[in-house]
Amino acid sequence: MVQQDNKHEQKLQAVILADSFTTTFQPMTLASGTPKVLCPLNNVAMLDYSLEFLAGAGVKEMFIFCVNNADKVEEYVQQSTLQYSKAIKIKCIKDRNCGSAGDALRYLDSTNLVRSDPFILMSGDVVTNADIVGALAQHKARRKKDSSAIMTILFHKCGPASKASHRQVDDDLVVGFSRVKEGNRILVYDDDVRNSDLSIPTSFFFGNNIQVRNDLVDTGISICSPDVLARFSDEFDYRDIQKQFVRNSVAEEEEGLQNRIYAHFLGDGEYAARVHNPRSYASISRQLLKRWAFPVVPDNPPSGYEKYYRYTVGRKYVYKEVKGLTKIARSTAIGAYTMIGADCTIGENCAIKGTVIGNQCKIYAGVSISDSFLWEEVMIEDDVKITKSILCDGVIIKRGAVIGKGCIIGHGCVVGEDVTLPDFTRLTLTDKIDEDDDFSDDFSSDDDDFSSDDDDFSDDFKEKEEASIEKYEANTASIVGKDGKGFQWYPSMDSDSEDDDEAEDKTLSIKMSSLGFDSTKIFEERRILREEDAVDEISLSDEDKTIGGSVDDSMDNAYSGDMAEQDVDFTMNIVGRQKGVDVVKELMNLILEHEPGTAVENLAIELNSFKFSQNATFADCITATTKAVVKKMNVNDDTPDMEFVKALRSELKYLSPLYEKFCHLTADEIVIIETFENLALGGENRLKISPAFRFILQTLHDVEIIGEQAIFDWAASHEECDAEKRALFMQEPTQEFLEWLGDASESESESGSEDSSDDENDD
Repeated sequence: MVQQDNKHEQKLQAVILADSFTTTFQPMTLASGTPKVLCPLNNVAMLDYSLEFLAGAGVKEMFIFCVNNADKVEEYVQQSTLQYSKAIKIKCIKDRNCGSAGDALRYLDSTNLVRSDPFILMSGDVVTNADIVGALAQHKARRKKDSSAIMTILFHKCGPASKASHRQVDDDLVVGFSRVKEGNRILVYDDDVRNSDLSIPTSFFFGNNIQVRNDLVDTGISICSPDVLARFSDEFDYRDIQKQFVRNSVAEEEEGLQNRIYAHFLGDGEYAARVHNPRSYASISRQLLKRWAFPVVPDNPPSGYEKYYRYTVGRKYVYKEVKGLTKIARSTAIGAYTMIGADCTIGENCAIKGTVIGNQCKIYAGVSISDSFLWEEVMIEDDVKITKSILCDGVIIKRGAVIGKGCIIGHGCVVGEDVTLPDFTRLTLTDKIDEDDDFSDDFSSDDDDFSSDDDDFSDDFKEKEEASIEKYEANTASIVGKDGKGFQWYPSMDSDSEDDDEAEDKTLSIKMSSLGFDSTKIFEERRILREEDAVDEISLSDEDKTIGGSVDDSMDNAYSGDMAEQDVDFTMNIVGRQKGVDVVKELMNLILEHEPGTAVENLAIELNSFKFSQNATFADCITATTKAVVKKMNVNDDTPDMEFVKALRSELKYLSPLYEKFCHLTADEIVIIETFENLALGGENRLKISPAFRFILQTLHDVEIIGEQAIFDWAASHEECDAEKRALFMQEPTQEFLEWLGDASESESESGSEDSSDDENDD
C-alpha cells in the first residue's frame, strides 16, 4: 500500500527566480547583458550553485523564471556544463512583462505548472550546503495536519550586520516565533531598519510563548504549498515575497484568515547566504574560500566543471587551477584567500592577496591587487594598484593606474594610463541609463511602488536621461583618461521632483552596497537613535502615568522577558542602580549558577532583566560573561596547552549566545580581549603562561566571537602601555599570530587607511 502511494506521489518541483528585481548589481549586468545569476562567483556561475543544491535535494523538475535577458539564461542552461541525469528536467519560463517577484508567482499560478505539494522556492543568487530533506518532511507533516500551514522559510543564524558583511547594511530583520509542537510558527516579520520599536498584536500573547530574535538571515529559500501562488493571485498588490506577503500574512489576527508560516533553522555546519550586492558578493566569496560551506568549495565545483577545470588548495587558502597553463613569476607574492583561474599569466614582482582571478587574465609586472575580483580576460598593465574592486570581463587597466576601493569596472571598459579612479566609482560602456537590467528603481529595499510599466517614464524622464548622457560624455575623459573607454555610471533618477537630499541618499546607498564600505558609523548612529527613542518614550510615559499604571506599562511587564531577544539597548529605561551592587559580579554569578543543559537563551533573558534593573551596560555583561568563561574553564598553572584550548573553546561555544546578544560593535569585542588581559595580569596566572594568550586570541577569532579589526585595534593600543601589559603583549607566540593575521586578514573594517598600512607591512 505504501509503495502504491509513493508511485503516485508528485515528483518534487522547484522554482528558481533568476531575477532579483533590483539594480544592486549594476553596472556589472549592463553592456554585456549578462544576467546577475550568470555572473561568476569564484569562477562559477551563481545559477549553478542553486541548480546543484536542488539536484542534491532530490528535485526532479526545476522551473527557472526569467525576465531580463531570458534568452541568455535559457541558452546557458541548455549548454551548461552541468550534467544531471535525464530524470531531472530543467525548464526556463520567460515573461518580460513581470516587474516583481509577485508578478512572477502570479504568472506561475496561471500556468498550473507547479503541482507538487510542497515545492521549493528560491532565488537564483543563493549559495548553500543545507540539507533540506528534514525541513521538507516537517513541512509535509504540518501540512497534513493543518491545510493553512502553507510555507516554511529557511533561516541562517548570523550576527548583526555590523559583523556579518554578507548581511545587508539596511537589513534589520526581527522575527517573532511561537514555539508550538508543530514547529516555530512565525508571528512577526519586520525588516524595516527605520523602526526603532516592534508592534505585536496583544491577541498573539494568548496561548503563545513568543520569542523575538534579530540574529537571523532569511536565506532566500522557502518550502511552499501551491496555495502560496494562489494567495499572490488573490492579492495583486503583493510585489515582494518577504516584505509584503510574509509580513502581512503572519500579522493577520483573525483565525480563519491566517496563513500559517513556519521557520526552519539551519544547523551547525550548514551554510546559506544570498548575493544581494557587491558587498555581500565579496563576503560570500571569501567565506567559500575559507570553506565555511563545505563541500561547496572551489576545489569541489558543481557537476560538469571538473571536465574543464580542476583546482588545488594550498596553504593560507590559495587555490590554483591546474589543468590550464597558468604561469606565475617566481618573484610574485601570492597572499591568503586567493584564487587563480586557468590560462592566466602573472608577471614579476606582483603582490596579490585576497583576490579571485578568472580565466585567461594577464597581469603584468609590479602590480598590486588586494581583496578584488577579476573576471575573465582581464588585462592589467605594469605598476597598477587595485584595492577592493570588481573588474568585469574584458576590462583593461593601463600602466600606472590606481583603482580605489569600492570601484566596479563594467564589461570591456578601459582605464587609461596613470589614471586614479576615485573610491566607489562605477564604469560602464553603456552610454545611457538602462532600466531594462532589473526593475527596482534604486537601492532602497523599502520602495514598493515602482513599476516598469508606470506612466512616469514619460517625455520628462527621457529629457532627463538625455541630459544625463551629456553629463557622461563631458566627464568621460576626466574619469577614465584620454586613452580610456567607458562612462561613469550613476543611479537613475525617477522624476524631476527628486531633490538633492534624495540624490545624496541614493549615493550613500550605492556606497553601502559596495566593497570597502565602512559601516561602523552607520551602526553607531543607529544605536544612538534607538537610545534617544527610548529616552523619549520614558519622558512621555512619565507624563502620562496614573496611579494604576498605563496599559503600555502592563504590557511591558507582561512580555519584557520575551522581548529581551531584540537587539535594543534597554539600559536607558531605568535610571539609577542599587547602592553597593557590583553588577559585573552579580551578572557573573547568574551565569555560573545557570544549570547546564538549560537553554542559554533563557540565561540571556535573565541577564537582560538584571541589566535593565541595575542600568548596567553592554560592557558590564560582556565582562561578566568573559570572567565566567575563565571560571568555568577550571584550569591551573599545570594544565597542558591542549586541555587549556579544549576547555576554552568549549566554554566560549557554550556561552556564545551571550556574546552575540551583548556584542554589537568592534569596541564591544575589544572589551572581551581586555577582560582576558586584565584577568591574566590580575591573578589568573595560567592565562599569561606562553602561549596561552595567543590561544585565547586565536580561539576567539576562530569561533567568530571577535573579528580581525578588534584584534588590530587592541594591538594598536599597546604602542604605549605599562611594562607588565607590554610583556604579555610581546610574547613571541602572540606576535606570530598577529603577524599571520595581518597577512591573511580579510580587512573586515573595510577602511582605506587600514589597507594602506597593511600594504606597507606586507612582506
